[in-house]
Amino acid sequence: MHLKKESTFIRRHLPRILYTTSKLFVLFFCLFLIFAPGGVNKVYVTTRQIVFHLLLGVGGIKGADSTIMNQFIFRSVIIPFYILSFATISLLIVKWIKPHNKIILDIRNKILWIIRAFDCKSFYIISLLCSFAYFALQIDLKNYIKSFFGKDQFTISYFDPNEIKFLAPKNQMNLILIYVESLEAAPRDPRLYGSNLLKPLDNIDGQDILHFPQVPGTEWTMAGMVASQCAIPLKPFYVKNLSDSFFPGLVCLGDVLQRFDYEQYFFTANDLRFGNRDTFYKMHGYKHLFGKDQWKEMGVDPNLFNGWGDGLHDDTLLDEVKKIILANHANKTKYNMTILTTDTHFSNGYQSPRCELDERSSGFKGAYKCSAKIIAHFIKDLQSHHVLDNTLLIIMGDHLFMTLPTQVKFFPEPRNVYFKIVQNGGKLRSRNKMNHFDVAPTILDIMGFLNQSNSKFGLGISLFSDLDDKTYESHFEQVSNDDIINSSIRYNSFLESK
Repeated sequence: MHLKKESTFIRRHLPRILYTTSKLFVLFFCLFLIFAPGGVNKVYVTTRQIVFHLLLGVGGIKGADSTIMNQFIFRSVIIPFYILSFATISLLIVKWIKPHNKIILDIRNKILWIIRAFDCKSFYIISLLCSFAYFALQIDLKNYIKSFFGKDQFTISYFDPNEIKFLAPKNQMNLILIYVESLEAAPRDPRLYGSNLLKPLDNIDGQDILHFPQVPGTEWTMAGMVASQCAIPLKPFYVKNLSDSFFPGLVCLGDVLQRFDYEQYFFTANDLRFGNRDTFYKMHGYKHLFGKDQWKEMGVDPNLFNGWGDGLHDDTLLDEVKKIILANHANKTKYNMTILTTDTHFSNGYQSPRCELDERSSGFKGAYKCSAKIIAHFIKDLQSHHVLDNTLLIIMGDHLFMTLPTQVKFFPEPRNVYFKIVQNGGKLRSRNKMNHFDVAPTILDIMGFLNQSNSKFGLGISLFSDLDDKTYESHFEQVSNDDIINSSIRYNSFLESK
């Protein structure tokens, strides 16, 4: 008899329970859409980056720093859950408690009347549509969708490296390419920061490129590296195909140097699998890859793995890299060393315990100041060992710093990626403006693999080309326009084997 009553109760109230649960779910999803852009902006910078990492699945986020993911979950899930729970409990209290005071009773009844007036299907549909519209606006979804149907500017502007007859210089230079996380020119400005935080880098002799705008498809680390290695933007339309192979039909810097028998190394502080960096570099000529797991296998002190993504700090990373560079230098090996640092990662940096106390306590500003000293010391040490006598060394940001609202004032427009050529073989540049796409042809030109009359490579043009400023500006406008991200026939072909 008891079971029968219980069954009757469930049949009678189940539809209402399901209906109420569905309404709560819709409200929660609306709050998620409203709060998610704030969480997204702390982790990603564009819709393209979100799509890239999500479609790669586990490989897209493997090795990401846990604090960033926790921030996203807190802002996008936990806060909406708290708000909805508080509102639900408050409503139940208002509904169940019947005060004796007439004024309070009238207020209670008006609140319940308003809730009942809004408790209809149209309210939930409108809320859902408005929330999605806000979300789409915040992550610039419109331009992402538009990119599938716009003009194929990429095919028009791309110069196929397969058509280049690369020269074979008699005295082949080595290459050290340092990608410094989120390094841009703004921290040089004492009016914003109190002093030039990058002074140790500026004090190193070399050529600084002051005008280096960030163009579409280069806004995050993997995109910045692909753009500077291969002279193309990283477009997420096809990332499902990048899990096992990363643009096998594309010719990049590493592919060219592999033809000339360079030993190529990629070094990073954290997990190599994050963003499928290991797949990309393996696919394009890099034989030796070092990340968190490899450093552990080599016996690096386990207590030193407390940087971004539980990886090494810049000082330890560069100390380990220096050992490998000196060994190759002693053996007179022809090499390309590509290094990615992490301590200046947004939002507030990951300063090494070896940084000064004021640097460890001043957020991203201290991270910039400390890392600049660490990298400058690394370079000077290589110079003292005469490693750079026949070596091209480049220091560059992988992308601009991803600012929080409170940090925007420290990064005023126009913003420029940091780029410095420490050794260039005495060549004179023809202009003082470039972008990520120009990095690979500039490196190949300095190293003697290109001639000035044919200094195009992909979407890039060497800094040392014969092109006049007007011609370059026209080219720059084409490759820096959002149309360069549009779906492209030529771009599709990179997914096929060489």
